[in-house]
Amino acid sequence: MKELWKNIPFRVYFIMQFVLALGGQFLPVALSWTVLHQYHSSTLNGLVLSLLVVPRLIVLPFASVILRWFSPRQQVVGLFSALALIVTAWVITLYLFHDALWTLIAGALLIGGVGALSLPMSYSVLPVVAGDKQLERANAIYQVAIQASMALGPLVSAAILLRASLVEVLGVFAILLIASTIWGYLRIRVSSDTAATFAFKLQVRAVGPVLWIVCASALINLLLYGPLQVGLSSWIDLRHWPVSLLGAIFAAFGAGGAAGATLQGILLRLRSPIVTWSPAILLGIGWLALRQVLETAWAIPLLVFAVGIMTGWITTIMLRAIYRLVPATALTSVFSLIFFGSALSQVISLSGTGIMLSRLGIPQLMVTAGYGLLCVGIASFILGVTMERRGAKPEIREEEPGRA
Repeated sequence: MKELWKNIPFRVYFIMQFVLALGGQFLPVALSWTVLHQYHSSTLNGLVLSLLVVPRLIVLPFASVILRWFSPRQQVVGLFSALALIVTAWVITLYLFHDALWTLIAGALLIGGVGALSLPMSYSVLPVVAGDKQLERANAIYQVAIQASMALGPLVSAAILLRASLVEVLGVFAILLIASTIWGYLRIRVSSDTAATFAFKLQVRAVGPVLWIVCASALINLLLYGPLQVGLSSWIDLRHWPVSLLGAIFAAFGAGGAAGATLQGILLRLRSPIVTWSPAILLGIGWLALRQVLETAWAIPLLVFAVGIMTGWITTIMLRAIYRLVPATALTSVFSLIFFGSALSQVISLSGTGIMLSRLGIPQLMVTAGYGLLCVGIASFILGVTMERRGAKPEIREEEPGRA
């Protein structure tokens, strides 16, 4: 841990990504609360939130091609600069036009489009700044930071909304991005050579597990994202509970994710496949239990915290499997595929949840999502245990340039 933290490029990159993730978690609470209070429509709420994700469907198929033109340092500084500019422009537009619907839509689309590139970049640059020997440890620490931002971001956003509006929330995000961009420009120094010396091919038996991780990630997003963000925010609005509870729920999910990632990092050398993959099943069970506590305001964040623990654990072990199975030169392409699948499922989940609420109702929606997560969890558990016991590792084959 100390050796990894002494690595200046990793330390700077780690803090920059935490800031980006923290600011990104401002948006669901702030946008949901703004839309629900101005337009009182769960359907519109789901559609606006989905606009943060829709651009990923267009950008992510080309992300690996775009990012390969730039060095890791150029990727990080360039993306942070673009995001800082967009968020600052969004703040000014919202202030001038008083949170008009078209400003919410335009800002969500722009931030979603540029932010899409940061998703595969964040994971493909990690091995560059951390080094191969520290990669698994760096991945666990990185996941703790991302999940922690999911806990802190909603709380900060809700606290600002108690006394201010969406403009002030985004203003704080813009300041953080500008400061991070300047710091990253001054401190990040890594090799600019991103071209591969050799072409690599995955071993055939690694393709199946990788494809399943892509599918499982998409299915979990499909079944979890909409019910959590749209379903629970609509439930709180229906019950006339305060925005602080919404922030507490989102924060509990992030805090649970951080706890799950931390536990997986501490137990990194755990060799029991059954224990390692059992949280995949517990995720579905936890979400089914949420239906039983919907009437009790204080119990919802507690159970969402437990669900977050399972989610953080599962995310960490899936990413660890990707780093083991995929050679470094293919990481950008694989992560682009993973995030494309997740983005597609999030769009369907966010927009579909708003529409389904009028037919199923929130309690029934939670039960349906819970059974779906349980099925995905059982399948992931079986495949994960099988993969661990077989010790599936990528067999990387080197070829001459131009002959791959």
